[in-house]
Amino acid sequence: MGAKLIAGPRRGHRSRRPLGLMAPVALLALGAVAFSGCGVSDATAIRPSLAFEVAGTSYTLDEVNDLVTDACAYYATLAEDGAPATEVTTRSALRLQVVQTLAGEVAVKALLADTGASLVDGYDEQLASNEQGLATVPEAQRDAMRTLSESSIYSQAGTIGLGQALLEQEGTAPATDPADPTAALQAGQTRGAQAIAAWFTDADVVLNPVLGIALTDGAFTAADTGVAVKVGEDTPAEDLPASERCG
Repeated sequence: MGAKLIAGPRRGHRSRRPLGLMAPVALLALGAVAFSGCGVSDATAIRPSLAFEVAGTSYTLDEVNDLVTDACAYYATLAEDGAPATEVTTRSALRLQVVQTLAGEVAVKALLADTGASLVDGYDEQLASNEQGLATVPEAQRDAMRTLSESSIYSQAGTIGLGQALLEQEGTAPATDPADPTAALQAGQTRGAQAIAAWFTDADVVLNPVLGIALTDGAFTAADTGVAVKVGEDTPAEDLPASERCG
């Protein structure tokens, strides 16, 4: 299968549950879902242009590197402009987040198709809000930030919708609490994350070692593969060479 970008989210049925748990969109609002997998391929079988593949959906190294480069340039611009709450990050850390975001979307799409669950209500509103925020992103980085932010929004909406559907099927959905309207959303997020982790356990996952990323103990983590340059964990991002940091 040739490398391809993940298709945009399908406009299917929407759950009527509110998406109030979602904070205003940060352009790379990455979820904290941990992924596990047993089908990680031997490096010798990986074609050189492949970055990673999950259940038949693949990204090339060029695609991943372009996203990392553009996102890194955007965050560097924020840091130069003195934007509040902007922290210097490394390219390796950003690469890990990009892979986790894109792989997570693959899992969510597969699980929604398998279970018939829906995106939680409010997804379209989040996309619209995100698009408004993207208007402030430099044009050179806008497409990359749109890809990453929309992937994250889709995954969050799908994780909550999936989790709430599973809780209802299992008879363990929490009762509506007017005093805590986010309780049902949080419960859905937790249950959905568990289902995603279980899905990754059986999924076929291929990771090119040049990424410096491993799928270990249920999570994508930085890995010392002997191929990618590994930055010392004790080195502050601000002290790294300009080529290795964003901002």
